[in-house]
Amino acid sequence: MPILFLASIVFVSCNKDSNDVLAELTGNSKIYQLNEFGISGFSGEAKFEERKDNTTLVTLSVSGVASGESYPAFIYMGSTATSGSLLLLLTNVSGDNGQSETNVATLNDGTAITYTQLTLVDANIKLHKSDSDLGTILATADIGVNELSGKSETFVITDDDSAVATLMIEERISETSLVTLTLAGGGDGILHPAHIHENTEIEGGGIIVSLNNTNENSGISLTDVTSLDNGSEISFEGLLEINGHLKVHKSQTDFATIVYSGDIGQNILTGNSDAYQLTAVSDDNISGTVIFYERKNSSTLVSMQLTGTSPGANHATHIHQNTALSGGSIEIGFNNVIGDTGISETNIVQKDDGTPITYDELVAYNGHIVVHPNPSQFSIVAKGDIGQNVLTGNSEEYKLDAVSGDNISGSITFYERKNSTTLASMQLSGTTPGANHATHIHQNTALAGGSIKIGFNNVIGDSGKSESDITEKDDGTPVTYDELITYDGHVVVHPSPSQFSIVAKGDIGSNALTGESKMYILDENGSSGVSGSILFEQRINGFSMATIQLSGTAADGDHPAHIHENSVSQGGTILIDFNNVIGTAGLSKTDIMKNRNGDEITYEMLLSFNGHIVIHKSLEEFGKIIVNGNIGSNAN
Repeated sequence: MPILFLASIVFVSCNKDSNDVLAELTGNSKIYQLNEFGISGFSGEAKFEERKDNTTLVTLSVSGVASGESYPAFIYMGSTATSGSLLLLLTNVSGDNGQSETNVATLNDGTAITYTQLTLVDANIKLHKSDSDLGTILATADIGVNELSGKSETFVITDDDSAVATLMIEERISETSLVTLTLAGGGDGILHPAHIHENTEIEGGGIIVSLNNTNENSGISLTDVTSLDNGSEISFEGLLEINGHLKVHKSQTDFATIVYSGDIGQNILTGNSDAYQLTAVSDDNISGTVIFYERKNSSTLVSMQLTGTSPGANHATHIHQNTALSGGSIEIGFNNVIGDTGISETNIVQKDDGTPITYDELVAYNGHIVVHPNPSQFSIVAKGDIGQNVLTGNSEEYKLDAVSGDNISGSITFYERKNSTTLASMQLSGTTPGANHATHIHQNTALAGGSIKIGFNNVIGDSGKSESDITEKDDGTPVTYDELITYDGHVVVHPSPSQFSIVAKGDIGSNALTGESKMYILDENGSSGVSGSILFEQRINGFSMATIQLSGTAADGDHPAHIHENSVSQGGTILIDFNNVIGTAGLSKTDIMKNRNGDEITYEMLLSFNGHIVIHKSLEEFGKIIVNGNIGSNAN
């Protein structure tokens, strides 16, 4: 049971040699922390030591003191939050050394008080500014049954990223709480009512814990919290996990005006967040960002900020299923975006069908956000992928070359999503308004050709664009981004869905070129009038594309070409075949992966190959060589 001593002030001070004092101490002691009050700059400790005669030596050690000053210190009845009448007067703390020593033996009425009784008293210590200014408190300490355990949690209330108030909840050894509300900048001359309300700040709710008003001078409120306003007991741990938020009102006569508010307990943010971009998809040019913030209870605060909104507008916003490209049904609704500010904030604990959803589930969700013009119009003004559908930043771009007189060319870029699937974005130039170009990934290199493996959405001629979500091949086999960028394939653009001639194509994946290449000169043989070069280009798979370019060939020419063993001067047998050089363009392109024996031949092997190029006049005049040249180890 706590011991209450209602008495006048009595203190006994002993001035003895320090060795004598130490000799009289039993070794039992208790230390209480003197906590800074507001922003005074004063703090320290109060040490209670038991003497052998059962009296107590109270030593205050304070930092922040000024030389020559003297600071009164008193023990009051009750806690720091409910401070009552004066119980004991302690020796003033000296500004010269920050120390004070007082021997406490009796109370004012002469009743003896032992060390044990003093450490169980319902009391607190206050350090004051001066004998003439006892109203200014510099530091406090709860003692006895009010002692703090050392456990605490501080909630920072911010406004535009600047701290405006702090709410510190400290545990007493009784497992109840001391709640200290401190307004930044101190008091403003007004008593501010303050309460803990139910739910998050966004949702709002009724008062569940009433706090003492903030002091008009210090801007501080101290409250002992042992129960909710409805009488239900609440422990320190229970208060830390409360589903609530703090509201500080302007004054007792202007209760409706909230000057500070912020989430506390289980509703505070953990620091984990994910941001997503929302892109304009209409002439309204509305775009912005949405950020998911994790709360301590694993729910989510969703904060949306849009630019380009109009005053008076009210934009319905939702999470829809699937990617923004694929579209899908509404899964989770947000509070509407107010056009005047472009802002919406929503607390998300469940989907619209009542299924609970956590922050971790939301940041991995298969969905996208859609912003509509208003709650009754479901066209789209902005959208963006979220969760597993966001892009990782990894991408690969491939060139698509024109292969017909239509002169259609461009590029395709594969973007990796967080779930390892792919967004394929194609941009062509030279397309015609109204055209609709079927596009696919075909097997093998563009030179070799092959069957269709993966279809894309058609390229629209008006824009030259196509975007497709790639999760599987046409046969249903799943395919990841990593598999796609190493795929043995090429992209083909057709004139239309019903015409399968080719207007543009390009190698992708393992068939794409690395940029490494080696050119060798091919010399005229005899007086053929034909000469040129051969270019070996390395593919990502390590093999080569060989391009022979000759000048001086006849329009009807069809020239067999090979790599022969040894140098030109030595001659040798045929090891590797090329596609024939067509005389019209003087051009031949060949995939080089193996020799005639079926052995693999890589690009690096070609650079050191013991061989030479021979180009024949024709199959009928095979013995007549029109061009030759050394390659690999035989080249100069």
